[in-house]
Amino acid sequence: GDGILNPHPKSKVADKYWAQRKRLFRRYDEGIQLDEESWYSVTPEIIADHIAMRMEQFMIQRRITDNIDASAGCIVFDAFCGCGGNAIAFAKRPRNQISLVIAIDKDREKLRMAANNARIYGIPPDKIIFIEADAIHVMKKCYVAGKLTVGKGCCSKANFNEDSSMQTNERTNLPSTEICHGFKIGGMHILPSTIDVIFLSPPWGGPSYIELGTSGFDIVPHIQIQSDICQKDDGPTIELDESDISGVSGEVKNIGTKENIDGEMLLKIATEASRQQNVVFFLPRNINGISLGRSALKAEYKGIFEMEQNVMNGKTKTVTTYFGNSCAKLLASLDKK
Repeated sequence: GDGILNPHPKSKVADKYWAQRKRLFRRYDEGIQLDEESWYSVTPEIIADHIAMRMEQFMIQRRITDNIDASAGCIVFDAFCGCGGNAIAFAKRPRNQISLVIAIDKDREKLRMAANNARIYGIPPDKIIFIEADAIHVMKKCYVAGKLTVGKGCCSKANFNEDSSMQTNERTNLPSTEICHGFKIGGMHILPSTIDVIFLSPPWGGPSYIELGTSGFDIVPHIQIQSDICQKDDGPTIELDESDISGVSGEVKNIGTKENIDGEMLLKIATEASRQQNVVFFLPRNINGISLGRSALKAEYKGIFEMEQNVMNGKTKTVTTYFGNSCAKLLASLDKK
């Protein structure tokens, strides 16, 4: 550390996290805001920047192989935004690489903190849209192969007036839209029409994940997320059926109006929602690669995928896994060199 004493109660912010605050955000002293959970869950800035750079490489490869306009950047869907570490890193990339970041979180206070943090890093307000919503519900019911599906389970974009800085739709009970530090925060009614790649950094069950030992982390039992995937909206009531969970061994438990979604089903849902199955999965360093590979097969990945160890100061901190056709094409092109 730098000798500055931790001003927070140790029960909320451990000394080891306080000492690493400028690894989490280099510009922490300029007013970065973190809640209790984000102190141990936000991606360190140097790792977040590296992931954004790698994602850009995959999208460049997609433009080459699919003959897409070189000036067109990709749209990144950050499914578990939190206080914005990864969303900010994506948004720092040039527009012809990453044109827009869709940052999703259930907690509006987290989104407001993320907007504050993006302002500190000088991110243009039109580069990130913050969405208060259940990311799993959005992926499952609003996107298919990267395209927005307006209708059952998703809301009509016609409900939102772009000229309004604050609006609540009483008929659909959508979250109000506000402008925070110049950034738009709203509900599903401001989702874009397309997304190119989904970034997953779900909760790992808290800091205790490391107690599982080397290769002890399995995304089926150790990633469990309560989702409003069956929530009611302005369309018909949404029910899961057998086709929703076919081929997935992970367990789906009914908890009233919510569902418990494990990491394997999360991967399958993201695969179906993203363009060309492009999904980046941020995982702990003790992830079991064999079980992850089995989950990828059940999510119907046909090609190769990459597991990259993220190293800081000579120590492996996390593992980032790159799935999808863009990743496979890039790795195949590197193999030929």
